[in-house]
Amino acid sequence: MRPGFSIIFLTTLIGAGQGLFLALYGAVRFGVEFLRAHDASNPFGGPFVLEQWISLVAIAAGIYLMLRQAPVVTLKPAPTLPAAQGA
Repeated sequence: MRPGFSIIFLTTLIGAGQGLFLALYGAVRFGVEFLRAHDASNPFGGPFVLEQWISLVAIAAGIYLMLRQAPVVTLKPAPTLPAAQGA
């Protein structure tokens, strides 16, 4: 396997895995916050509490990590050594 391919593949795979975790964690956390009783008032107003707003940011960041494109890397061929002349 070519090292350039494996580096690009692994960094893309790791980013997608982290994005998936972040998006799923945010989605579960968002749902759990509906079940909790909140003592503090909502600082931003609207239907969501602060923890749900943070969960929405985590979901958006996770989706971004999953969908971003891997950097395009062009590899130059390795230099070839000239054939040894009769020694």
